[in-house]
Amino acid sequence: IPMMLFGGAGTFKQGEYVTLPADPATSRQSRDLYFTIMNHYFGLGVSSFGVDVRKVPNAEIADILA
Repeated sequence: IPMMLFGGAGTFKQGEYVTLPADPATSRQSRDLYFTIMNHYFGLGVSSFGVDVRKVPNAEIADILA
């Protein structure tokens, strides 16, 4: 699902197009995007968000962080 982030406030990179892996074994889920936003933009400090059927833990998407 294509997603777009607007704004930044110094938290996210601006003016960039980021493509994440499409391979099902290494792909990133939208929950990782939400996890990154909750922890870096809102500063919530959550340890996990959502459930992955592959049992893969949440991971921040460092490619979008400033």
